[in-house]
Amino acid sequence: MTSVRLLAAALAADLATGYRYNLTGRTGRPVERLSLEPPRTPLPADVYRPAGLTPVKALLLVHGLATEGKDDARLRRFAEGFARAGLLVIVPEIAEFRLRRISPTDVQAASNALRTAVAIAGDGVPIAAGSFSYAVGPLLVAAAEPEFSGRIGSLFAFGGFFDLRNVFTFALTGRHEFLGEKYEAAPDPFVRRLAAGFVLNRFGGEEREKLGALIDQDREAILRACADPGLSLRARHFARALVEEDPVKVIDLIRKIDNGILLDMWKVSPASVIPSIPGKVVLAHSTADSLVPFTESQRLHHALRGRGPCTL
Repeated sequence: MTSVRLLAAALAADLATGYRYNLTGRTGRPVERLSLEPPRTPLPADVYRPAGLTPVKALLLVHGLATEGKDDARLRRFAEGFARAGLLVIVPEIAEFRLRRISPTDVQAASNALRTAVAIAGDGVPIAAGSFSYAVGPLLVAAAEPEFSGRIGSLFAFGGFFDLRNVFTFALTGRHEFLGEKYEAAPDPFVRRLAAGFVLNRFGGEEREKLGALIDQDREAILRACADPGLSLRARHFARALVEEDPVKVIDLIRKIDNGILLDMWKVSPASVIPSIPGKVVLAHSTADSLVPFTESQRLHHALRGRGPCTL
């Protein structure tokens, strides 16, 4: 029987080489995939099981803001790799994440993903849970809920965040920092639209449509809008936030639009539940990430170290 260490090394090599050599497929077990639907489970889910083996551990994988959801080819291959290593792998479908929008209710969606894992794994089977990018926040917050006490042994966060406010300021300014080290990068246009759209939800009607058209405009066009007396003061705050270069001032402008926006960001931020996040936590982040700055995983690691085992 192939050792777990060998399978882990094969999976790591496959991830590093884009599965060029299919080492996991050549060294691991065959995999059976089963699709389950409500009411049997809280959420639709694909279950990957090593053929001919009764798994003694389960892994929940929560997809990020991806239009293909659980059917994303990269996620399927990832799940199969862990299943070949002997794990029961559960990949639920989160409809809200497939829409590529964010909401303070996303924690409820992540809670349903955890309930799905518990329902499929059954009693007595230890569960680890992993997620990607934005989904890290809702999953860690959900895992801290008393309902899941004692069921989550490990958490894995790939490209996640500590405080969503920092992701927003990065999305609009390209700036981020940790412990005095300051960085600048070019945010992916998607994360800029995502952040601006979250704030834009506080506007309505014609004004919302006019402001939405500004998000992808050049700086000069946005500055003209900032001075437009035909826009409300709140609308001009929004336009100003799109060109502001100081992250602190961006947060101040968002607060002036509606302080409830910042509260909603806090609801999905692991920063709000650090002492209650269970189990061992493993964080991984690319320094080239243009969606969520790598300093967010540094912040998360720094905060979690005093709570229990945490590796970055």
